[in-house]
Amino acid sequence: MAKRNFLEFVFEKTPGMTFLTSKSTGLITLKIENKGFYNRVAQKFFKSPAVSKIDLDKYGSEVWKAVDGKKTVNEIVDTMVQAFPNEEGNMQERTCQFLMILSRHKYIREVKQ
Repeated sequence: MAKRNFLEFVFEKTPGMTFLTSKSTGLITLKIENKGFYNRVAQKFFKSPAVSKIDLDKYGSEVWKAVDGKKTVNEIVDTMVQAFPNEEGNMQERTCQFLMILSRHKYIREVKQ
């Protein structure tokens, strides 16, 4: 089986993922529902929240907005370079790392082509 280039992957937001966009800053807050047996136990006994909120910084918010199920990772990197031209040097590595984290946590998923 041939190895695939990560820069050619296309991601989409996982269906059911909810998020808020701040009207004043444009930053994204992901809302993660804590489901399952262990989460229910933690909610009951340790007062853990039923919904966790993850505030993304300006970089994460820009990546989140760019993930649309059509753009390749390389196109998302280009979007990031355009948004932050003074930080082009490590933008590819930074964007790829963030996309891998989002994928690992199942906030986004690869679009099969």
